[in-house]
Order: sequence, then C-alpha cells, then structure tokens
Amino acid sequence: MTNNKEELLAAFDAVWSHPWESLETIVKDVSEEEAWYQHPIYSKEEREVGHPPSGSILWHVVHLGHCYKWYKELILAMPERPPEPSPPEAKNLAEGIANLKLCRGNLRECISNLRVDKFTEKIYNGSTISDQARMIVRHDAWHGGQIAVARRLYRMRDIP
Repeated sequence: MTNNKEELLAAFDAVWSHPWESLETIVKDVSEEEAWYQHPIYSKEEREVGHPPSGSILWHVVHLGHCYKWYKELILAMPERPPEPSPPEAKNLAEGIANLKLCRGNLRECISNLRVDKFTEKIYNGSTISDQARMIVRHDAWHGGQIAVARRLYRMRDIP
C-alpha cells in the first residue's frame, strides 16, 4: 500500500476543523451545564477513573484527549506496548477542550515527524501506523456524531 502522509494529516486536520461536520463545530457554544449532562441511559455506567460522567459531552472530550495521548505513546514505543497514560485534566469544558487540542497537537506533530517508510511499521497490536492514522480519523468522526446526539438529548431532556 502506498502511503500519502499529507493526505492522512489533511484528514486528521479536517475532522477537527472543517467548517461543518467537525469536532470543533460540534463543541462550539456548548454550555458548561450541557457539557456535564448525563442522559439517564448512561446513569448505570461505571465512571472511569479520571473521566467525567459517561455519555456526557465532557466525557467524549476527555476520552478523545486520552486516546490522543495513548496513540502518541503507541507510535513512540513501537513495536512495544507502552503503559497507558492518564487522561487529561478537565475540571470544566474550557480546560477539557484546551487539553484535547494540546493532546491532539502533540499527536499530529508525532505523526508529522515520522518518515514515510515508518507508516508501514507495526505497533504492538499488529496494526501499521497507516492503519492507526486512518482509525484515528474514524474514531474522531464517531465521537463527533455521539457528541451531536448528546447535544440533542440535552435539548430534549425536559420533553416527556
């Protein structure tokens, strides 16, 4: 498979900052109350250490930041499995988004600094860096959709 590092990075950037259908647009104007809202369907989910309530918008923000930290460590340690990092801090939505952007920027820099021939090398689970980079874009899109649904659930919370 031929690698196009620039295309992978462009997709990575677009999933965050495209003018529509992006993580940046979906978290724009989220209120603090909305960020912490947990729909009753998630109320019995066990709360992960260091994470906000499951299913909340803030949970998705922290989860993505945590994943970015993990993915960066996977690349740096390849082919070994590194220890899992702790999730980024998020006492509020602004801090969560700031840390998300920081973790995302660090991951992007890590990917950007890789030589093209490294993209066919494998991380501990047998996936290549190219596989991992494409998965990151899919994962971001997945959580963007879930945040959109969480926003709808919040807006509909008082409607029987």
